[in-house]
Amino acid sequence: MHSTLSIPFVFTLTTLILASQETPGNPASRTNHPLTTLLARDHGVYPDSHEDMAPAMQALLDHAQALGDPAVVVLDPGEYFLDGGNDAQAALVVQQARDILIRGVGEDTRLVIRNPRMGALFIAEGENIWIETLSIDHDPLPYTQGHILVVNREKGWFDFAVQAGYPLLSEPWFATAPKPYGQWGMIFDRAEPRLKQGAADFIFLDRWEQVSRGAWRIYPVGEQAERLKDMRMGDRFVHLARHGRGGAVFFWRSRDCGVRGITIHASQSLALGSVSSDRITVDGMRVVRRQDSDRLLSANADGVHMQQNIRGPVIQNCTFEGMADDGINIYYYPNTVSSVVSETVVRADRKGIIEAGDRLLFFESSPGRVLADTTVREIRITPDNEYRIALETPAPGLTEGAGSISIYNLSRCGADFVIRNNVFQNHRRHAMMIKAPHGLIEDNVMVELGGLAIVAGNDPDWPEGAIPSDLLIRNNRIENIGRSRWYGTDSRGAAIQLLTKADRGMLAQTRGVKEITVENTTIVNPPGAALYIGAAHDVFVTGMNVRYETEKEPPRRTAAILLENASGVVMEHIYIETGRPEVESGILVRNSVDEGDAGLILRDIHITGPPGMATVQDHR
Repeated sequence: MHSTLSIPFVFTLTTLILASQETPGNPASRTNHPLTTLLARDHGVYPDSHEDMAPAMQALLDHAQALGDPAVVVLDPGEYFLDGGNDAQAALVVQQARDILIRGVGEDTRLVIRNPRMGALFIAEGENIWIETLSIDHDPLPYTQGHILVVNREKGWFDFAVQAGYPLLSEPWFATAPKPYGQWGMIFDRAEPRLKQGAADFIFLDRWEQVSRGAWRIYPVGEQAERLKDMRMGDRFVHLARHGRGGAVFFWRSRDCGVRGITIHASQSLALGSVSSDRITVDGMRVVRRQDSDRLLSANADGVHMQQNIRGPVIQNCTFEGMADDGINIYYYPNTVSSVVSETVVRADRKGIIEAGDRLLFFESSPGRVLADTTVREIRITPDNEYRIALETPAPGLTEGAGSISIYNLSRCGADFVIRNNVFQNHRRHAMMIKAPHGLIEDNVMVELGGLAIVAGNDPDWPEGAIPSDLLIRNNRIENIGRSRWYGTDSRGAAIQLLTKADRGMLAQTRGVKEITVENTTIVNPPGAALYIGAAHDVFVTGMNVRYETEKEPPRRTAAILLENASGVVMEHIYIETGRPEVESGILVRNSVDEGDAGLILRDIHITGPPGMATVQDHR
């Protein structure tokens, strides 16, 4: 079991310059047909009625689709209450439609989901479908919050009092959330709406029993009972009911769709998700707590979660705050090879989508090495529901693999993405997890996070792939992150982490992360190290300014920059300033880095620290 938790989500190339110049969403501009405007109130969809508007709104969306011409559905300001069945993915479903814009007049146009088990909008097999200038909330909420009354560490329980105005744990959506990933909680600061400094950032819950009208005795799962040591009477606690059905907005097998200027105050799972889609744009989205409330949480999972996308997303001008997981995650869900028939034929499970013409990377998770990089000539589904994959060229490395072999589909991992001008603040885990190649990450601000800022690399244990390469990371600011117990104490914990992993969290043999540029970065009070580079090649770092404030104690003894199993690394114009004795050196180079300039070139390095601090520790 990992010490950190991220949502397991499975739902059963233009150039970077082109991506950065795309203008999202005008249905009429995609065709020669005029744009039809449909006013929701003319179709029986009324705000503030407290009636279930889902049937009428669904009928309106179906009507817009049936028109066959580009259409904009306009919602007046006010609250639209949407119910739905307990088995529904979302209150509203748009399926196999194209050229539709759903538009409110700002945050005052609010979709209120009254079933805490489902999302608001599910877009399936759509093209050029957009949601614009409205907000999404839940009532009742898909979580509850309150205070810790007493902690019994010996017997493995704590008593929890639900705060007035929040759902009671006797509500059925808590007990029916899937285990373990739907029933867990987080310890919060007793004064500020943020995670408790230095505490475990999640606790899986086994069961709970009511002890008084508004209080429950909660038992963590056995192996996590030790996390009760982080609790104190008076701490605040959030208890999730994460049902994992899509998100507030979800795109499935859709193309050239997106959102603009929407606000998400709550979600039973992701704020926005996408599986098997192609170029989703997220522009000006705000995932934030209701400012007129005392809520501790926004979404129950990630801000943006992109799995198996063909072209990656454009995510820009957004704010991510208060989520129970990562800000952004872009990846492919790997297949596992079940047998190697020959050098040109393999069989594999069907966890991820593979089609003819896709480019595949075969990765042996132990010791962590790339066995082959080739394309699919032909693929078919066998009677026992496996893929039989014929490769374009022979891959003799496959027959040499002795361990488990994963398939990373480079054609469906969200490559060619843009993450620009966003703010990530005060949420549970990392700002962004990047497993895809060919991306631009620029002009972002990441502050007060529970986890790290930028994590670029594969994860065989979870599992998620592929392996990132050809990334430009520039003009980003990172400050006061790694608040939770394990992120800074880990020996590789760093504000920016570039690494190729093998299984069990080991460093890979292959230097798979490559062709990375990190420029003009400001890092204040990193979680131990500012930068970690491991199992990587061809990394250029320039213009990095790192500062450790004297009053902030780092979570471990470390160097400001760590390198191991790396080659072709160039660093220049590096400024590191610290008065903390925990920072033992400016740059630490392990003996697994290639010798001489082939491993590392340093130019214009400025390091200011306490007496006895080493500028560079080179163990080669």
